[in-house]
Amino acid sequence: MNKNLYLKATVTGKRQITIPKEICELLNIDTGKQVIFRTEGKKVIFEAEKEYETCFACFGTSKIGEIECFVCKGTGKLEKDIISDIYKLVGVLSIHSIKYGVEIDFIQQEIDNNGIFSYKEFPVIKLRSSKYPADELLRIQDEIQKLIIEQFTPKSTEKNKTLFYLPSDAMLNLILDTLSTKKAKEEVTKWFRYERTI
Repeated sequence: MNKNLYLKATVTGKRQITIPKEICELLNIDTGKQVIFRTEGKKVIFEAEKEYETCFACFGTSKIGEIECFVCKGTGKLEKDIISDIYKLVGVLSIHSIKYGVEIDFIQQEIDNNGIFSYKEFPVIKLRSSKYPADELLRIQDEIQKLIIEQFTPKSTEKNKTLFYLPSDAMLNLILDTLSTKKAKEEVTKWFRYERTI
């Protein structure tokens, strides 16, 4: 919804209002979700409370080794909507990268032998830094790559479960080639070769 909305709601005797359906859809508000009211001068700003998950890079500790985590900026948590949208995550990481001394490549295109650009089946992320331990960077890079794989892999819904389509062995090898660590490759292989709900 990119249009501006102008909606009314009636205040009840207990100072309650029903949030219009269009606003609930726009802000992804479901029953039980917290909302925030804040003021700016005489304006009241209404927004859905942000939901957070533990940072996958530092496991909520705020540090990678002894250095502040560059993924969550040392908070130990990430907004759920950032984790669920790889483009938002890469955008946030790109903003942080200069401060934290991390180089980020997000590769979506490749050039063939004839100099023709084409889109990759799966974008690939590469992290580099002289500040953070190399093994930790590879682990974090693979965590981000797994999010990319989850978001870009075709899925089917069967019996109220969302499952990955089973790729051919050749396609699975292309997917696994985007990962660096043995552990990540084994985990992703299980996603595609055993039943896994999303």
